[in-house]
Amino acid sequence: MAQIPLFLGCLLLACLPLPQFAGEGGKGLALLCGLFILAAFGSKIYELFFQAKDKAQSLFTGSFKIDKIDLSICFLILAAFISTAASCFWKESLSGFIKYFLYFLIYISFVFCLKSRKDIYLLIGAVLIGCSWVALEGLSQVFVGAEELATWEDPNIAPSQHLNRIYSTLLNPNLLAGYLLALWPLILPFVFSHKKSSGLVKETKIANSTTISSPCQGGGGGFSLIFKGLKVLAVLLLVYLTFQTGSRGAWIALAGQFGLIGLGLLVFYRNWWLIGGFASALMAALFYILSKASILNRLTSIFSSYDHSSNSFRLHVWQACLRLIADNPIFGIGVGSKAFYLAYGVYMDSNYSALGAYSLFLELTSEMGLIGLAALLYLIFIIAQKGLYILKNVSKASEEFFMVFALLLSLTGLLVDGFFDIVILRPQIQIPLWLILAIFRFYSREISQKSAK
Repeated sequence: MAQIPLFLGCLLLACLPLPQFAGEGGKGLALLCGLFILAAFGSKIYELFFQAKDKAQSLFTGSFKIDKIDLSICFLILAAFISTAASCFWKESLSGFIKYFLYFLIYISFVFCLKSRKDIYLLIGAVLIGCSWVALEGLSQVFVGAEELATWEDPNIAPSQHLNRIYSTLLNPNLLAGYLLALWPLILPFVFSHKKSSGLVKETKIANSTTISSPCQGGGGGFSLIFKGLKVLAVLLLVYLTFQTGSRGAWIALAGQFGLIGLGLLVFYRNWWLIGGFASALMAALFYILSKASILNRLTSIFSSYDHSSNSFRLHVWQACLRLIADNPIFGIGVGSKAFYLAYGVYMDSNYSALGAYSLFLELTSEMGLIGLAALLYLIFIIAQKGLYILKNVSKASEEFFMVFALLLSLTGLLVDGFFDIVILRPQIQIPLWLILAIFRFYSREISQKSAK
């Protein structure tokens, strides 16, 4: 009984990027999500009423106990509910709220599934299986070419300078970029960490000569090096494919992720061989960008303001959203694309119709007002606070360190990309995002319990 939700969760994550779920017809995905939620809650109810000896103790301890992460997420859902109730378009907003609430149930379902680290490895393995299908299709589009399914480049730019923007099975370059931003860091713990559990580091300082090892270290000889090399190649491939999407927001997000890696090396290791190797890799990437006219041209277009069609569109939408927020500052206009479209039409400039704000922070503030923005910022603050505590207090060669650092990398990439797009609200990114938060919660609680002993 307990393994059914885990199996369905793995199936959901592995099948998530299939083209059948990428278009408008998401009934199959909704059905799979519903089965996963029902199985997870059914398994938990069965555990509480038929297996637990002390039902009250089992209910308020273990994976069900609410902590600050859960509380901050509840604040976000509460803000969505208040916005829906106060909306002039409450009927249209209701469908948006139901979608938010279903994602919240998916998060709780992942929390119920994560009873051990083995469960974490299985779910991450499943999501990376799905990512491998995406990577193979994306790689074929790099070499064969990808047909433009929409106008993804400024029409004023010469066709010879157009970047071949790949979209793989997700049918949208920006969506593919967000998906890859979330998932490539999840490979890093399997490349570097080798200690399954380190416990807390109370007074021991990590020496400057701290080294990083593979999980396979200590046996296997050449095979361990081969496996480690394949994992490194997988990371490089996913980063390369993110570049090939041509998503400028994702490129800025990648810069943020690499900046966080550099900061981590400086703060936690201070090993100049590692820092030098990382800097050399960045220089090689910069040389590659400068050698490709199509990539360089698109990169410089970030600073083109209204001269670039995509920039101009976003700037007009953002200006209209600011006017909308000014008139609906506290509770917003209601959640969901239907409510947004109805309200946005009053404020938009002609020829700039949109179903979203093209910025996560503007989108949530438009939908839920300042209470929604405050709830999101509080969640970010709690994640950053707990993440920094864990990184400072565990061994720098342990699984906990690399896993938590990888989760923070994923969240950083999605949040930076969220400044310029709202693909994070699509299910192909939302579902892995809730998995990442559930895994982060697991390690946070585990470290907190160790520190209390």
